[in-house]
Amino acid sequence: MPPVRKKKIKDLTHKELLEFFEWFDGKLLLQDLTASYTILGGAALLMLGIISRSTADIDLPAQKMEGLIHEAGQEFGIEIHTVTQCTTVDFAECPKEIVFEGKALQIFSIHPKELLKSKLERYQKQDPQDIKDILSYSKLSYSEFEEIFSEMLKYWVGHPNRLIMHGRNVVERHFPENAKQFHSTFKLSYE
Repeated sequence: MPPVRKKKIKDLTHKELLEFFEWFDGKLLLQDLTASYTILGGAALLMLGIISRSTADIDLPAQKMEGLIHEAGQEFGIEIHTVTQCTTVDFAECPKEIVFEGKALQIFSIHPKELLKSKLERYQKQDPQDIKDILSYSKLSYSEFEEIFSEMLKYWVGHPNRLIMHGRNVVERHFPENAKQFHSTFKLSYE
């Protein structure tokens, strides 16, 4: 077991995430516990092999035994945050993929299409680059993106203009030949 760290790990790589999950798996085994968690955000993208950049933390939705992973993260030197707001993804019901399986610990990621929705909804900091990487990884066509976006609008809480602007930015960058069609299909309230 590593000692309690005085300094947090600020740039988590795939390797460091694996080291943490393996260490946490061993810790659970010693306590005769089992646990499974779903992760989101940059950590999920790293574990799925979609991105190679580092991430600052592990994001996860509220779930059972959440306190254990938060305590383990603090002891290991990793920030772990609970995400409480995402109106377009039902974290409990959405498809998931296993990204780590130990003897006592299972880590799941939400499916890349659900990660796309969460990144598109937030659309801050590194989200545009992550969206580009998800689109490339998933090989989504414009029509698939438009279908995902339409579904998102059904569940969006808040003024739709914000989400539509995010969608327009993505289409203009990644599907420029379809930008006119997207603009006419998804109009802003003042147009």
